[in-house]
Amino acid sequence: MEVCARALEAGDTVVEVGAGIGLHALTLCKQFAVNAFEPEPRLLEAMLWNIAQHNRGTLKVHEGDGTDIDALALGRLHLIKVSIDHLVLRVLEGAQASIHRHRPCLYLRSQSAGPEAGLMERLQELNYRVWRHQLPLHRVANFKGNSIDPFPGVGVCNLICVPAGRQAVMQGLARLL
Repeated sequence: MEVCARALEAGDTVVEVGAGIGLHALTLCKQFAVNAFEPEPRLLEAMLWNIAQHNRGTLKVHEGDGTDIDALALGRLHLIKVSIDHLVLRVLEGAQASIHRHRPCLYLRSQSAGPEAGLMERLQELNYRVWRHQLPLHRVANFKGNSIDPFPGVGVCNLICVPAGRQAVMQGLARLL
């Protein structure tokens, strides 16, 4: 999440689709206005509990799968983060007007074998530059201080997408588009 937060300024607006139990949303909302979607009922329930216990910022939870971001009619939008790889194209479609109006950065979950068919073409049509961001599931600097990796060799692949014309320094990341 640090790579996304570096591209934002205090008070910026973020939409997170696939917010899970709210870990990233709760971290981001301390500095940014966050709109979170979680389609899985059990995860949504856990996120709502976590928010009730730990929310110290601007965080709104919306029902649904996040495929209708345009319906939020946001006055500002700086980042769309999608953590459910099979929803990425649908989320982009449902945010088309917002993407054209606000030109947010995008942080998109990608299948480990490579981006879903049609995704790179869509990002090119939207005039975005794209970098691959691979992360291990385990972080040595985790909140519990657990140094034992329970997921050796397992990670996730995300795409960092920056609108053409916006400055972006992505040292050490493979540029795909």
